[in-house]
Formats: sequence, C-alpha cells, structure tokens
Amino acid sequence: MIHIVSDNSLKEISFKKLENCILKLNNKNLIYNRQEKHTINIQLLKNKEIIELNKEFRNKDYLPDVLSFDYRQEKMFEHELSGEVFISLEKAKQQATDKKHSLNDELIFLIIHGILHVLGYDHKNDKQEAEMKNLEQAILNLYKI
Repeated sequence: MIHIVSDNSLKEISFKKLENCILKLNNKNLIYNRQEKHTINIQLLKNKEIIELNKEFRNKDYLPDVLSFDYRQEKMFEHELSGEVFISLEKAKQQATDKKHSLNDELIFLIIHGILHVLGYDHKNDKQEAEMKNLEQAILNLYKI
C-alpha cells in the first residue's frame, strides 16, 4: 500500500493520475517481486522542509529532489511502514519545466525512484545505477509515462 500526503489544494497536480499510477505499481510484480507486503508513505514537501530532513538524517546540506528512507530492517510488525519517500514539490516543478514535461510525469518518476530506494535499489556505483535506471525506464514504459 502506498499513501500520498500533500496539500490537496494544489491545482496543477492530477492526484487521480498519480493514484492510478500507484495502483498499477501496487498491482504488478515489477517492483514488488518479493512476497513481502509494503506500506510506503509519500510526502510532497517545500524546499525548506526537505533540506532540513536531508541535514538532520543524512548530514547533507543541499536541496534534493527526493529522499527515501528504508525502514524494512527495523519493522517489527507487518502493518508498520516499509519506508517513506519525501519529494520537493518546488524542485519537481522546476525539473518538469526544465525537461519540458508535466509536473505529474516528474512526480511519477520521482515516486518510482523513491520507491525503488525503499526497496533496496541504489546508484552508488555504475552497475547499480545502470540496474536502477533500467528498472525505472521499464516501469515508465510499461505505464506509458
């Protein structure tokens, strides 16, 4: 199960499109290739908020577009969170403009990227980065994003 937490008054975001994409991700084994059940919260934040999270939990002082926290090793009960994904809405807007696509498409990409991190994928070296990018692209292609 994936939950999006945000200010629903944001008119430029089609929450329905995001929800449909997430439902597809929930119903396919492309990401969830394990028997585990996952609960992931996704939060859309302001730049200031995500910078503070980055400082507090990663000791890094810069504006990330997405932060992911994997709690799977810490879970004691099945109903607990598997992880959280935090997205800078302001940075996502800028990246969407720079890439000349919609804010929704940028958010979907960042959500997929963040979920992959929660599920243990990373890009610390070339091999990992290639694997993660290939999986991201496969998911985007599958859902025609």
